[in-house]
Amino acid sequence: MSAQFKQDGGPAFPALPPMYVIAEGKVEAMESGGMSLLDYFAAHAPEAEVAMIEARMFRSEPSIDETFGPGDRYYDYTVPATRVAERFAAARMLWAEAMLKQREAKS
Repeated sequence: MSAQFKQDGGPAFPALPPMYVIAEGKVEAMESGGMSLLDYFAAHAPEAEVAMIEARMFRSEPSIDETFGPGDRYYDYTVPATRVAERFAAARMLWAEAMLKQREAKS
């Protein structure tokens, strides 16, 4: 199993059958491309869980609810939109990494 596979779970939807290469006397499968399983898990992380993870990861920063507020979600610009996106992306990746870790534990 390649190091890349262990890091991202391999392709979620392989486009081609794997190709094999010989490197340093070892035969290894090259991934066939496509979205990685890590990316797939991150894209499909449940919204409620992502929000809970985000809130716990960034306790020292203003919460998203405080930043946006009820009703008009864009009235307060104390936290730049790019920072908000980074926070949710980090929470999604944490979810995805946990999914892969659990998957590896079962195999």
